[in-house]
Amino acid sequence: MKRRFRPWMCVLGGVLLGIWARPALAEPYALNVVPSQPVVGDSVRTVANGVFGMMCWTLTGQTCAIVPGDTLSFTVDVDYCEGLPGCTCVLLVVYYERVCNFGPLPAGTYTVKFTERHSSPYDTEPTTTSLLTFTVTGATPARQPSWGRIRVLYR
Repeated sequence: MKRRFRPWMCVLGGVLLGIWARPALAEPYALNVVPSQPVVGDSVRTVANGVFGMMCWTLTGQTCAIVPGDTLSFTVDVDYCEGLPGCTCVLLVVYYERVCNFGPLPAGTYTVKFTERHSSPYDTEPTTTSLLTFTVTGATPARQPSWGRIRVLYR
């Protein structure tokens, strides 16, 4: 018996391979400060990017706070399967981006403490924390011209 080539088998195999190779758990996130080198007067914000390999996780909220001691707290709350012990998850990559605006900060060195808090007891991912340190520099003072220098220009 002669075997025929069936294109649908190739498509099905590719889909199954894609599902098998795709990450199933949450992956690391990126944490950035905007602007990257802030000066006094700049409105400072932190941006957190993350990705989940399945649609089992949903973001339920976030908290931004300035903690005494030059620490900026940034927490993202994540729920797994809506708090249920298990669920059927769609194997679709989910990207997220969250922003915290802290406004203008005085000159100094600050530490951003980013926490991705997984609250469900059934979650397969632990709560993770990352720290990022940055410096807000003072504005460069402009040289103040004296009246004597201005008079010299117009003589």
